[in-house]
Amino acid sequence: ASPVTMMYQLVVAAMLLAPALGELCANPSVSEDVTTFTDEKMYGNGGFTVSFDLSCGGKRVKESALYAMVNGKNVNAVPQAEDGSYQVSYFNSDEMLSTTFVVEFFTSPISADQTASPAFTIDVPFSAEKNLELPMSPRTVLLVATLYAFYSAFQKSVALE
Repeated sequence: ASPVTMMYQLVVAAMLLAPALGELCANPSVSEDVTTFTDEKMYGNGGFTVSFDLSCGGKRVKESALYAMVNGKNVNAVPQAEDGSYQVSYFNSDEMLSTTFVVEFFTSPISADQTASPAFTIDVPFSAEKNLELPMSPRTVLLVATLYAFYSAFQKSVALE
């Protein structure tokens, strides 16, 4: 076989194997698992973690370079070595409000001032559950309420005599 024929065969083989080696197709299938957290004392204004799998044409995509953006901020899309899935974590720096975060994924690095179409997106519904802050501890409220109940009962028993 001539060198040109061999080169042609290598190019065709590379094109056929590209999805299996981590290249992303035009319309990937995404399977995601979303976890949100809203504990203000531990996580500030809340956040989320998205674990997801990608497949193109029924074949799982592993180790493809992915770049994520949430609210104009770059976040890491980290491949998980143990199972080939990916993970993105985001901590909200704005006021904690109920909203839907849109995580956009790109195949090359991008900044907020660039315009590019994402390869795919994942919507993350976020429900802000603010903790009720009392002006005093619940134990103090319980103690005062108990003392008031005893005082009221004592006053009624004195009035009956």
